[in-house]
Amino acid sequence: MFPLFCQISKSRVWLKPMPIVMINHPTRLFTQKPENIKLPPEPKPCCLAGCTNCVWVEYANKMADLLNGYDERAQEIILSKVPDPVLRSFLKVELKSIQQQREREHFDD
Repeated sequence: MFPLFCQISKSRVWLKPMPIVMINHPTRLFTQKPENIKLPPEPKPCCLAGCTNCVWVEYANKMADLLNGYDERAQEIILSKVPDPVLRSFLKVELKSIQQQREREHFDD
């Protein structure tokens, strides 16, 4: 898609600079930086009961979809917004689970 070399003459080859991209999947190229992505509004207050359908888990799923390929950055953003340390540790486990599930789906394709 982006040739690395450009032949100037028969004896000279010029190395072309590559665009800054990140390859997440073999067929996808992401050029949009995570800082430029518009984030969804924060969820409503959590009841702190550890529900399976926690508003923060749903928010994490939305963020993971938006920041696909930037999993570490998505985790940083989400965890920085959660005030409760217990909920933050619960979300770390959930985010890791989401990331592992996405990796499994990627390898199954």
